[in-house]
Amino acid sequence: IEGDGSVSSYLIQGDDPALVSEALSGLLEELTSEELTGGAFVPVEEHGSSGSEDNLDIGPVLDALSTPPFLADRRLVVLRGAEGLNAAQATELAERVKDPLEGNVLVLVASGKVPAALSKAVKTSGTVLDTSPGGNSRQRADWFADRLRHAPVHLDAEAARRLGEHLGEDVGRLQSVL
Repeated sequence: IEGDGSVSSYLIQGDDPALVSEALSGLLEELTSEELTGGAFVPVEEHGSSGSEDNLDIGPVLDALSTPPFLADRRLVVLRGAEGLNAAQATELAERVKDPLEGNVLVLVASGKVPAALSKAVKTSGTVLDTSPGGNSRQRADWFADRLRHAPVHLDAEAARRLGEHLGEDVGRLQSVL
């Protein structure tokens, strides 16, 4: 995870909801870690849902992003289901991403694609975490090998090969198996 105290927006996206959720947990853990915060409390506001919605209400998110954190130096505002944003909502959020209020960090979570305007705004002034293992077999193999290198369990080559065969395309289960 690439969380640090200077970034004001993150977009976590990918096709596998389990991998997206894993990345969100890791990012939140890092952004609220004692090492980064010095032990200070960091409130986390969660909005949206874990699935695509036709009528995603971003009003509370916009309100949170336009007010300073209360009784804290920083606040994390998480919007789940960002793939369900329409173009107008994405444009509104993109404006907040481009001109953030100090102390607020927006974390967008999408199991799929977000509108281009919002994605571009986060790429320009924030961090995009793509959880997709890659489209071709070489990219997937590299992704799998990288995950195994950083795993709490170390596998020899034969065990890694067998695990890869066992999981097949369902790589979202890798972390729970490890």
